[in-house]
Amino acid sequence: MVLTNPSSITALRTLRGAEAALSNTQQRISTGLKVSSPTDNPAFFLVAAQTRADTVFLEGIRENLNYGLGAIRTAQAAQDQLVSVIDNVTAAIIQLETGDAREELGRVIQEQTDIVRDVIQNTSFNGVNLLADDQVESFGGGLIRGRDGTTFPQIQVQGIGLGVEFEADNGFVNGDFENGTTGWTLGGGRVDYRTNFFSFGFRPFDGNSYISFGGGQQPGGQVSQTFATTAGVEYVVSYAYGASAAANPQQLTVTADGNTTLATQVVNDVGTTPVSYEEYTFSFIADSANTTLTFNDTSAISNNTDGLLDAVTVTAVGGSISGGDFSSASLVQLLEVADPLTNDTFNTEVALRALNAARARVSAGFSSLGASERQIENRQRFLDGLTDSLEEGVAALVEADLAEESARLQADQVRRELAVQSLTISNSRPSLTLQLFR
Repeated sequence: MVLTNPSSITALRTLRGAEAALSNTQQRISTGLKVSSPTDNPAFFLVAAQTRADTVFLEGIRENLNYGLGAIRTAQAAQDQLVSVIDNVTAAIIQLETGDAREELGRVIQEQTDIVRDVIQNTSFNGVNLLADDQVESFGGGLIRGRDGTTFPQIQVQGIGLGVEFEADNGFVNGDFENGTTGWTLGGGRVDYRTNFFSFGFRPFDGNSYISFGGGQQPGGQVSQTFATTAGVEYVVSYAYGASAAANPQQLTVTADGNTTLATQVVNDVGTTPVSYEEYTFSFIADSANTTLTFNDTSAISNNTDGLLDAVTVTAVGGSISGGDFSSASLVQLLEVADPLTNDTFNTEVALRALNAARARVSAGFSSLGASERQIENRQRFLDGLTDSLEEGVAALVEADLAEESARLQADQVRRELAVQSLTISNSRPSLTLQLFR
């Protein structure tokens, strides 16, 4: 027992344990965390790290939603002014019926229309104009972790498009013939699809491809395409037509057919070398859900000369005064219908219908923005509550209870003092043994 002091070894072991416990308690008190590193609790540390990352991500989403609210509220700021303009124009139109100040009232209407144009163009928030455009803007709406991975739901805000000129997606395709004759029906005489073919003066109007009529001295060829239309809406057809040479004049007859023959145009081209195209346009008002556009080669002779067709487009214009359909017109187009100075077909009844359509368009648009604003606000409140819950959950996992740690600190200090005293007593036992030899 002289060489080995078991009680001292035990006392030293106890002291080391007391010192370690005291050090851990002091660390928890100083950091406020009971899990500050993976060694404290690997599972809790991992969960806390992931949850903190989610909290940071959600904070970013909340800021992004504030951006969306800014864009919506900026657009909504124009509501009163737009409604006021429509009311002013309506009053002016009604006065035209009872007075003779046509010029003055017409100028008032134009001034009000200019105000609307400026408001629509300039009401933007950092480049996002929900008033003028009808594009869909997406804003981050949350974070969902599941067994199959992580998803990020989006909140989509539809621009109300008060400044968008109506241009219907009518399904008309391949007007430049870059995809061959896809979408077109060929008939009659000879029709050739040509690409990068520059012999004998042939060349496209634009791009690389076009079609020619009358090849091999066979006139009478035709191409046609059927596409969707809206009855009462006006459509503009444009195309480029030329002749490959000046040997014989070429002729093209263009027809738009719905329930009835809507429009027919006949054009002639003498031709030059190299070939020179002319651009042509004509319009029609649709009377059915589908319209067929036909290009027919009506040349008398095609010897040494072919008719060339390229760059066909079909565009719907905003509303039709004749048909009284204003549902797809822009706000400025609707106000222009009510302008007696620039509208050659001005009619009070039609003008008032257009203004009613304008008022309905504005009301529906701002109602949609209001619904989007409420959706974003509700999502923000949800994210606020979710973030608070996540922070509370992390706190429960890793934060120390300081009241408990304070009590533990006093206990650990007492344990250390006792261990020191025990070690002191144990170390004094060998000296007691030496006294036996005195």
